[in-house]
Amino acid sequence: MKKVVSLILTLVFVVGVCSTAAFAAGGDVNNDNTVNAADLLALEQHILGVNVIDDIFADVNGDGVVDSADLVILQMAILMPEEDEEPEIPEIGDGIEDGGIEEL
Repeated sequence: MKKVVSLILTLVFVVGVCSTAAFAAGGDVNNDNTVNAADLLALEQHILGVNVIDDIFADVNGDGVVDSADLVILQMAILMPEEDEEPEIPEIGDGIEDGGIEEL
């Protein structure tokens, strides 16, 4: 009986840690330290079975199931970032080297 209880507690702990890790990843499905359209594509391919990835990264909402809900949450995260994350707006002339396009 003690072994059964110990096994159950271990499983509960492992599932909790995995769910927490997925939620903490915050949508970085392909584990490249950036949340972008590449993560969305990786999740779509995972759901379709084209390119299977680790469920720890694919379970965006941490509910233990990788499904369309994870896809919607990831789409929302990409299209509407957190309010404290301001989008990077390039300055006029960024990326233009001498001899390139002239400024007006």
